[in-house]
Amino acid sequence: MPTLADVRRTLVQRSGRYDLVTNAESADYSDNGANAFINAAQRWLDRRLPMPKSPAWLYKVLSAGEAQVNFRYCRIIREVWLASTGAGRVMLDRKPLRWIRENYPDVPLSAVTQNTPQYWCPNIGDLAPEQKTSNDVILSGFPTIGTFEGAHAARTTTSWTFGALNLPEQYHSMVNNTYTYENSTEVESPDPLISLPQAKQTIPIIEGHKYRVQYTLENSLGFQNIQLLLGGVGGALYDSPQDVDEEIIAGGTGIIEVTLGTGGTDLIMSNLIITDITVEYDSDATDLDFIGNNYATRSIILMPPADGTYTVEVLADWYSPSLINDLDTSFWTVEEDAILVRAARMQIEIDLHRNREGVADFAQPILDDLMQINNNLCAEAISGPSELYVIDG
Repeated sequence: MPTLADVRRTLVQRSGRYDLVTNAESADYSDNGANAFINAAQRWLDRRLPMPKSPAWLYKVLSAGEAQVNFRYCRIIREVWLASTGAGRVMLDRKPLRWIRENYPDVPLSAVTQNTPQYWCPNIGDLAPEQKTSNDVILSGFPTIGTFEGAHAARTTTSWTFGALNLPEQYHSMVNNTYTYENSTEVESPDPLISLPQAKQTIPIIEGHKYRVQYTLENSLGFQNIQLLLGGVGGALYDSPQDVDEEIIAGGTGIIEVTLGTGGTDLIMSNLIITDITVEYDSDATDLDFIGNNYATRSIILMPPADGTYTVEVLADWYSPSLINDLDTSFWTVEEDAILVRAARMQIEIDLHRNREGVADFAQPILDDLMQINNNLCAEAISGPSELYVIDG
């Protein structure tokens, strides 16, 4: 089964662009730029004509009071179904967004009477530029951006400083962008929580702003708990390894803090990202329940809001998954790797060679191949008795 690594090797061999891998002479075909052209080619192919693996099902749980489903990588939404235990499955009616707004005018969403959803529409989930949330990432990678000041000479300028306890240097370390609370260290204090305040951020915490906080807890967390605070307001307390994703409304301008329970074993807190997700607006009479600020995300609205737990089934055409790791596969790598290689070579002609004739020489044969794939799909769609004919799209 051809993988990304196979396609990359074939690409550089046929194009002669060995500079796009690390060292082909030493048989090191790891990526040095080739992957970008392969993924661009895959996107180009996805958009041209339908292929057998374009349509796929997405299943999402809709809980009581909810009326929105978010997803990524979607090209075309075809159908939306609703399923629940005992009631079976029913296809929802698609309505224009204007119809949804006119027939369910109450705001906020909690004011709309809950029932079994019957209708859906694609959501316009963005605000005008002046009302967009900043989405400023004020701390990322624990940390990799901003200006930070360290309390210990042995630590870098991207370190965290310590609170009043001023723990000795040997009790902590920065390894692979993680903060490690090392094993066998004795932590004693009248206060059972140890504060690790951030000395300085380029973008300060703003009182009243809402922040999305994401981080990973690893190892056997034998201490009492861990909690992250923004401006003195803390998120939830955690006492086991997990991926944390929470929202905190900052209680004041000031530092980012992490508090740890006393004692315990190794702690690794990593992949910390703190993002300002505040939306500024002038009136409470808005549909902010359906507003997001993620360019990569699409969503649908279902009305009325759910009165219980349902499964939403979305039939849509999707982009192929990005090829990142050497063993990654997609429809194009597995079934049509030759077409993918030619399309990647065409992307090289566009971006590196800027050769119009070269692009045209690749494009027409590729489109011919895609047309043959599409002809097979059309033949399948019209097979059987005429009453079974269904025109998709």
